[in-house]
Amino acid sequence: TYDSPKYYILNSRPNDAREVVNKIYLQEHQSKMMEGLVKEKENEKHITFSHLFSNYKLQLWICSMVVCLREFTGPNVMSYYSSNILRGAYDNHEISVGDTYSIRVVNLGMGVSRMVTAATAGSFLDKFGRKPLYLLGDAIITVAMGLLSVALWYKFEFLAKFMVLQSVVGASLSFGLINPIYVAETLPFRGACLMNVIMGLATFISLTGFSFLSQETSIGLGAAVGIFCVFGMLGFIGCKLFLKETQGLTMDQIYDMFSGRKEEREDYQDKVPLKTEEN
Repeated sequence: TYDSPKYYILNSRPNDAREVVNKIYLQEHQSKMMEGLVKEKENEKHITFSHLFSNYKLQLWICSMVVCLREFTGPNVMSYYSSNILRGAYDNHEISVGDTYSIRVVNLGMGVSRMVTAATAGSFLDKFGRKPLYLLGDAIITVAMGLLSVALWYKFEFLAKFMVLQSVVGASLSFGLINPIYVAETLPFRGACLMNVIMGLATFISLTGFSFLSQETSIGLGAAVGIFCVFGMLGFIGCKLFLKETQGLTMDQIYDMFSGRKEEREDYQDKVPLKTEEN
C-alpha cells in the first residue's frame, strides 16, 4: 500500500519507512524490521517471473483468489450499476421523482458507508487479523447478494436498497480494505504488479458479464445478482480452507509459513509484537 514501510523502502524513501515502522512496532523491534525491509529490497532485485512462479506458487494462488473474489462477489457492479439494480426492484416501469431521489440517496449512502467502514475496520486489522475480517466481510456480502436477488425477484424495494448498502459494508470491511495489504505482505513487487493485472481482468469480466447476463439473456436481474451470492459462498469456503494469517509476522516468517519450512513452530510465538495501548 502507499503508506506501508515496504512501499517506501522499494521507492527509496527510508525515512518515511522508518517513521511508519516506529508507529507500528515496539522500539526493541524497530531496527530488526528495518533491516528486514532493506534485505527484502535487495532480494527483490533478483526475483524474475520464473523465480516468482516457482517459489511463490501458493502465495500467487491465494492472492489471485482474494483479488478475484473482490470482483466476482459484486462490489464494483454495485458501484457502477446500483441505479439500474435499484430501479429493477420497483413494480412499475415509470419511476417517480421521489423514487429517483430515493435511489440517489442510496448511492450517496454507499459512498459514506464505504468511507466509514474502511476507517473503522482499519483499527481492527491488526487486532483481530486478516483472515477473520476476510471471512466476516465475505459472509456479509454473500448474505447481501442472496437477499438482494430475492428482493429483485419479488420487487421488495426497501430490502433491495438495504442490501446494496450492506454489500458495500462487507466489501469495505474485507476485500477492499485488506487485499492491498495482504498482497504487499505475501508477494514481492513483481507479484503485486501481476495481481493488479489479474484484478483489472476480473473487473472487466464481472462488469461486462453482469451487463450481458442481466440485459441480453432471459435469466433476469435477480438471477444475475444471485451469481455473486454463489461466488461469495465459494469464496468463504476458499478463505476458510486456504487463507493463511499474516498478522504480526515478519516478512521472513511469512515466507517460511508459505514455503512450509517452519510449520512445526507452534502458533508463531516469535511474532513481532505491535504497539498497543497496554504497551
